Amino acid sequence: MMNDAIILKVDDVIDERFRSLFPFQTFNRVQSQAVPIILESDRHCVVAAPTASGKTVIAIAAMVRELSKPSHGKILYIAPMRALTNEKESEWNGTFKKIGFNIYVVSGERELSEKRAMEADVIITTPEKWDSATRKYQTDRFAFVREVSCVIIDEVHLIDSDIRGGTLEVLISRIKRINKDKQLRIIALSATMPNIEDVAEWIGADEKEILKFNDSYRPVKLETDVFAYDPKESEFINKYVRLYKALNLIKKPLRDGHQALIFVTARDDAVRSARKLLEFFEKDGRMYLTEAEYEYVSELGKLIKNQTLSQTIRWGIAFHHAGLSKMDKDTVENLFRRGIIKVLISTSTLAWGVNLPARIVVIRDVEINDPLEGNKELSPIDLLQMLGRAGRPQYDDRGFGWVIVPYTKAEVYRQILKGGKEIESVLHESLPEHINAEIAMGTINNINEAREWIRTTFLYRCVRKNPAKYNNLDLNEKVKDEIKALISNGFVDFNPDTYDFHPTQLGIITSIYYVNIKTAHGCSVKEFY
Repeated sequence: MMNDAIILKVDDVIDERFRSLFPFQTFNRVQSQAVPIILESDRHCVVAAPTASGKTVIAIAAMVRELSKPSHGKILYIAPMRALTNEKESEWNGTFKKIGFNIYVVSGERELSEKRAMEADVIITTPEKWDSATRKYQTDRFAFVREVSCVIIDEVHLIDSDIRGGTLEVLISRIKRINKDKQLRIIALSATMPNIEDVAEWIGADEKEILKFNDSYRPVKLETDVFAYDPKESEFINKYVRLYKALNLIKKPLRDGHQALIFVTARDDAVRSARKLLEFFEKDGRMYLTEAEYEYVSELGKLIKNQTLSQTIRWGIAFHHAGLSKMDKDTVENLFRRGIIKVLISTSTLAWGVNLPARIVVIRDVEINDPLEGNKELSPIDLLQMLGRAGRPQYDDRGFGWVIVPYTKAEVYRQILKGGKEIESVLHESLPEHINAEIAMGTINNINEAREWIRTTFLYRCVRKNPAKYNNLDLNEKVKDEIKALISNGFVDFNPDTYDFHPTQLGIITSIYYVNIKTAHGCSVKEFY
C-alpha cells in the first residue's frame, strides 16, 4: 500500500474529461491510497473502510477506469436498498450526463425497462432487481445482462444480512459465472469487518487488492460505548425508560449547539418518542432553536402534512420513517442538514439510505419485532451502521455513539463495538428459492451440478472454515434434501432414467416472477395469471 502521508490531487490522476465527477481538489487519506490501485488495472478489488471515509469516490474512480476504454462495457452498481439507489440517482444523473454517459436506475416498484437498460452506460439497482434480471440473462431481451464488465457492490458485508444476504451472495456467484469467458471486474465496498479477507478471497481479489483501513482513517473520530439499564417487566415502560436515558445523553450536546440522532425500531415508536420528547422539552422550558429558526419552522409547519410532525418541529424535534410523505421526509432532511432540527428520531432506514450525520447518535432499541419470528436483536452490521452516523465531516472533530441495553447484555455489546462481527453467510436459510432459480435457468441439471454450484458460494467457504458455527452442516446432503422437496412439491421434474432435473412450469414461473417457494407451494399455474 502507498505511503499514508501522501495526499493526491485529483488533477494528477484523473483525466480532464472526468474531473467534473470529483467536485474537490484533493482526495482524502483513504482515497489517496485506493484510487491509484483502482485506476491501474482491471483486477477485482475489495475496499474495507469506516463509514464516512469516502468509499463512493472510490466507486466513481472504478467507473472512470471502465468508461475511459474506447469500447467499454456496462457498469453495474448494486446498492442494498432503494433509498441508496435514489440517492445515487440524484447525485450522479446530471454529472454523468454532462460528460456523455447515461445512468439508469431501477429499484423498488419501478419496472425494469429492457430498452433503457440496453442504452445505459451505468445501471444502478438493488440485489433483488438484478437477481430477477439475471434469471433471464439467456434471452435476447435481457442481453444487456451479459454486457456488464464492471460490477460495483456497495455494502458487500450485507451478505451477512438475514433479509437480503442470500440474494446478494447468489447474485455475485451468478454474475461471475455469466461472465466467466470474458473480462469482468468486481469492486466490493465494505465497512471494516474482522474477516473481510474471506469475502475478498471468495470474490477473487488478490492480497494486494484487499485495501483495508481501520478506524484511524475515519475523518471524524468516533467514540462509542454502552449505556446499561435495569429493565422492568413491561416493555412499554422500558421504551420510555430508554428514551429518558437517551435524553440525558443528548442534553449537553444540544446545549452546546450540536445535533442528535435517536434510532428506534418501529415507525410508531418514532412518532411516540417525538411526542414524548416534546413533552420533556416543554416541561423543561428549554428552547434550543433561535428566535429566527422558531419563526421559520412555525411558518413551515403549516405546510407539513403530518400533524404530529408539524407540532414537534417548532421545538426542533422531528421523526423520519418510510411512512412519511415524500414532501415531509424532504423537509425533515433539509431542516436537519441546515441544523434547524436538533433531535431526529428515526427507524434504521435512515442509517442506510440518507446521509444525515449528527454529533451524537443514540440507539434506543436493539430489539426488532418481526411479524413472523417475534422479537430478535438488531444485527451487529445494522448497529455499527447506525453508530457510523455520529460525527459530521467538515463540521465536527469527533462523534459519540451510545447503545442502550440491559445490564445483562452490556458486555456483549461492548465486544461488538470493540471488534465488530465476522461476516458469515445466511444462504442456507433461503436455499430453496435459489436452487429452484438455477434449475429454472438450466444451470443445474443434476445433483453433481447442484453440488458444483454450492461450491461457488460464500456459504461453502464459511462452512469449511468454521463448521461448528453452522452446526456441522453437510452441504451436499442439504442441497440433496432441498432438491427432493422441490421435486415432491411440483417445482422440479426428475427423470429416473437419466437422473436429470427439469423445471416444471410452476418452477419456471416461480423463478421468473420472483415468488417465495412457500408462497408458491400448493398454487396452480393458473393462479399466477
